[in-house]
Amino acid sequence: MLAAEFERRGHVVRIFDYNLWSKQYKEFRRQAQTVDAVHFIGAVGLRKFWQARFIRKRLKAALLVHIVGSEIVRFRKIGLFDKWMWLAALKQAHRVFAVAPWLTDEWNARLSVETFPVFFRDYQKRRTRSPQNFTVLVYLPQSRPEFYGAEIVKRLIEQHPEMRFLLLGHNPCKQARPNVTALPVDFNRDMNEVYNQSSVLLRLTEHDGLSNMVLEALANDLPVVWTYSLPHVITVERRYEAVEKTLNELREHPAPIHSSTWAGETFHFKRLTDQLLDLYEHPLRPLKQDFLG
Repeated sequence: MLAAEFERRGHVVRIFDYNLWSKQYKEFRRQAQTVDAVHFIGAVGLRKFWQARFIRKRLKAALLVHIVGSEIVRFRKIGLFDKWMWLAALKQAHRVFAVAPWLTDEWNARLSVETFPVFFRDYQKRRTRSPQNFTVLVYLPQSRPEFYGAEIVKRLIEQHPEMRFLLLGHNPCKQARPNVTALPVDFNRDMNEVYNQSSVLLRLTEHDGLSNMVLEALANDLPVVWTYSLPHVITVERRYEAVEKTLNELREHPAPIHSSTWAGETFHFKRLTDQLLDLYEHPLRPLKQDFLG
């Protein structure tokens, strides 16, 4: 949607998958001879100093980088030389942004980072109803369910048959449970009906960026229990007892939240695209607004 919006405004956009960077780099160099800006959405895409140097000095293009999630986890696991190379590449960028304040804090001891969320749609309220039974929505991908608190979720399911659980992805229970509905992860799924069936979104990530699912939930006035802090979010420690207490309080004393206005105004797609286009043309110009203010 972001690229489509730029094209709608008359700009030419080329998208490269940095996961295939080694295969696509020659094509990138061929197409990039006339670019005005290069934007890495995901800092893992720019880890080689010579690539960053080529963009800045040879192409003379604006170079922007967005830290979007758990790059710091990967950074901590690599060797000293790879750390040096990655930081040297990032320091070549005109600006390095992070999508959330906690990511900015994690990186600021190593390089200059500013908080500026990047997102790909308008967040509007589409949820039209709530379930009769208290239902907890949880995203547990098959690849690393433990990273998303699978053990805590499993214990909640077993200890609280009065709660229903709507799981997207992995089901941590080996046997079928009457209070569990598990759906496969489908990025083309219409999430409106999923939010209509949910009383609360539970997200127990070990590390996280600015989750799209959290923003969608907030835009739909769906309560969010998360291990990170944002306006209207119920922040919880990643411990079973803390999570259990929070969910029990929500079940016993449900209270409507009014987060949709905040989400719609804060993550306004037109303002984002206006800001990005201004940065592509003037990469050192101060941000026009604080998107998380």
